[in-house]
Amino acid sequence: MTLIKILQRLYLSKAFHSLNSDWFDLLISLKSIIQEWAVYVSKEERAEVKAYYDTLTEHIKKMRKERKISQLKLANILGHNSTSFIARIELRQNNANYNLAHLVILAQEWRTDIKEMIPTLKIGIDSSICDGTST
Repeated sequence: MTLIKILQRLYLSKAFHSLNSDWFDLLISLKSIIQEWAVYVSKEERAEVKAYYDTLTEHIKKMRKERKISQLKLANILGHNSTSFIARIELRQNNANYNLAHLVILAQEWRTDIKEMIPTLKIGIDSSICDGTST
């Protein structure tokens, strides 16, 4: 059970509401902090973020292959000694992703504009946000 769910159950319990105000305020603050933290921790759970990482990974893989660069050579460029680093990213294992530093290094190595490293992000409008039904 996640900490958020535990706090939600605690919040709904009668015992929670019988706490003195200092504890009550502390737990409310803690719940708020944890919820904000959970947004960052669970970024991969958001479908649009996962889809973008998939697109980014495929884009870099395509650029690597166009340049006839092996996974080992790419790993070496990024400061790693093994193909497993690139393989995990390209197979999308364990939430492995390229980060901004990787993209900067590759753009310099391949003598290309950093903008070429980043695929276009297509942002749609979520109707639930507009009509107030978002959760």
